[in-house]
Amino acid sequence: MAKVDWITWKTNKDEIINPNAILNKVNDRVDDNNLINNRIKDILTSEVYRGGLDCNSLSIMGTSPANEKAKKIINNINDMQNIMDRIKENIYTSTQEQKKIEKEELIESIQTKLLEEEKILNNKLSIREKLDSINTLLSKRELDSIIESSNDRINKLKERLDSAKSL
Repeated sequence: MAKVDWITWKTNKDEIINPNAILNKVNDRVDDNNLINNRIKDILTSEVYRGGLDCNSLSIMGTSPANEKAKKIINNINDMQNIMDRIKENIYTSTQEQKKIEKEELIESIQTKLLEEEKILNNKLSIREKLDSINTLLSKRELDSIIESSNDRINKLKERLDSAKSL
C-alpha cells in the first residue's frame, strides 16, 4: 500500500497526486526522445525501401548486411516505442491508484475531524442548556459566539469534505 501518512484534514486537495499532470510530464520527456527516434526511423525506412540500404545494396553472397542492420534498428526503435507506451500506461495506472488512496485518506481525515468538531459543538450546546440566569462567569451571548465559531468550523470542514470527494 502507498504511503499516505502525511495526509491530514488540513491537506489541500491540490496536494493530492495528479495523474494527468504526471502523465503530461512523462509524455513531454518521451516525445522529445520519440522525435529523434522517429526521425532516424523515417530516414532508415526511406533508405531501406527506396535507397541505399535496400536489399540489393552491398550484397554479399546474396544478403545485404546493411539492409539487415537497418531493419534491425527500425525494429528496435519500434520495440522501444512499445515499451515506452507500456511504461506510460503503468505510470498512469499507478498514479490513478495512488490518487484513489490519497483521496480516501483525505476524506477519512476530514470526516474524523468533523466528528470531533460536532462533539465539541454538542458539548457547548449542552453547556448552554445548563446555564441559568444566576451564572456570572459566562453569558449566553458569549457562549452563543463560541457555538457560532464551532458551527463555522464544521461548515468549513463540510466544504473541505465535499471538495475532497469531488477529486
